[in-house]
Amino acid sequence: MKRLPRFAIGDGAAAAEIHGTVRVTGSELHHMRDVLRLDAGAEVLVYGPNGVKYTGRIAAFEPNAATIAVGEADPQQQESHCLILAVGMIKAVRMDLLIEKAAELNAAEFWPLKCTRSVVREPSLDRQERWRRISLAATKQSLRGRTMEIHEPIDVAAMIRGVPQTALAVTCIAGAEPLSSVIRRSADGLRVSPKAVVLAIGPEGDFTGEEVDLMCEAGFVMAGLGNSRLRSETAAIAALSIAEGIFTELENSKPGA
Repeated sequence: MKRLPRFAIGDGAAAAEIHGTVRVTGSELHHMRDVLRLDAGAEVLVYGPNGVKYTGRIAAFEPNAATIAVGEADPQQQESHCLILAVGMIKAVRMDLLIEKAAELNAAEFWPLKCTRSVVREPSLDRQERWRRISLAATKQSLRGRTMEIHEPIDVAAMIRGVPQTALAVTCIAGAEPLSSVIRRSADGLRVSPKAVVLAIGPEGDFTGEEVDLMCEAGFVMAGLGNSRLRSETAAIAALSIAEGIFTELENSKPGA
C-alpha cells in the first residue's frame, strides 16, 4: 500500500471535524513544495494537534500556503495511555536528542524542568521553537498521529501542581523499585482512559533532596531504572521505553485485541 506524505496543518484548523479545505503553511509548505516537489493534484495526509488525520489532495499553491481539499477523517483508535515526560533541562545538543527520541517513543507531552541543578534554566524562545520543530519532524518520521506537545519550562513545584488528578506520578531515582514493577502494579488501578503517567527525571546531578521530598509529599512513587548510573537523557529514554512497552503489551493482551 502506498504511504502518503504527511503534513501538519499549520493554521490552527485542526478541529474535531474538518469539511472542505485546509491550509498547510510554514516549514510544512516548504517540505511539500520545495523538498518533495509535489504538484497540484497529489494525494497527501494531513493532521493536526488533536491527532485526527485526513486524506486529501493538493488543490492549489499560494505564495505562502498550500490549499488541501480533504475528505472524511481517517478512522482511528483512542490512545489507551498518555505518557508525560518531565525532565530537568540539560545541555542543548543532548536536550535536542532527548526531545527527538521522546517524540518517537510516543510521549504525549514534554515538560522541561527548571531544577536546582539544571545546567540551563531559561532557554531562549528560539531554542524552545527549535524543540517544537524537532518534535514535529520526529512525529512525521515515526508515523505518529499526534505531535508531542512541548510545554513552557517550569519548576518542580509547578510540575507537581500540573499533574492530572488521575495520573500515576513517578520519580525515577537510583535504588528504588524497578519502574516496570511500579507500572504493572498500578496500571489496573488507572480506570480512566487514556491512562496518564508522569515520568519525572532529574537533570545532571539529579534532583536535590528538597525536590525529592516535595514530590514524595505530593504522592509521587519512586522507581528505579537498573543498577547503572545513567545520564539524564538515557534515563528518560529508558523510562519511556519501559512504560510504552508495558502499556502496549497490556493493550494487545486484551480480548479481541
